[in-house]
Amino acid sequence: MSTDPAREFADSYRYTRNPISFIDPDGLADIFIALYYNAIDSNEQNVTIDAHGYAAGFQAELALKYPDDNVQVRAFATGDLDGIVTFLNQNDADDAINVLMSHSSIGRTHISDVPYLGNDVGNHLITFEALESNLQVNVGLAACGAGTTLVNNNGRLNAVPGTERDGANITQATRNYIENR
Repeated sequence: MSTDPAREFADSYRYTRNPISFIDPDGLADIFIALYYNAIDSNEQNVTIDAHGYAAGFQAELALKYPDDNVQVRAFATGDLDGIVTFLNQNDADDAINVLMSHSSIGRTHISDVPYLGNDVGNHLITFEALESNLQVNVGLAACGAGTTLVNNNGRLNAVPGTERDGANITQATRNYIENR
């Protein structure tokens, strides 16, 4: 038996084990994750992946871990800057957690949906500048090496801790980021 079986009232204790460091007035958090992945590397060769399948699996995992929260994970097509920022900008609550997972590397000023492009960059690249100028919410960027460029950034786009080097485990860094928010 529960004092609020329909969960009609705020319960900040349900949101986190540490109510002093986190405040969630409505008892729910919105977790939005944009995936900009269409290939992964396999010995520095691009291998097409099922980004939508990955998004569905990651969303299911997070929904199990955070059953009282609004969790949305969505994959985006090559060059879909407008789709990414529109999706993330709608999650503007004070307790919102927004993450963009993508490829990048140390010293780069952009993200890409494929890790090794050679000379064929086409519209795969989205610059940090384009993201910053279109985002209206704070977003954690989980992309290998992006942290070296975005260290102490005072803009909307900031590096997810643990992604400061190439070869970082982006999914695990994202899990940790959500857990520690």
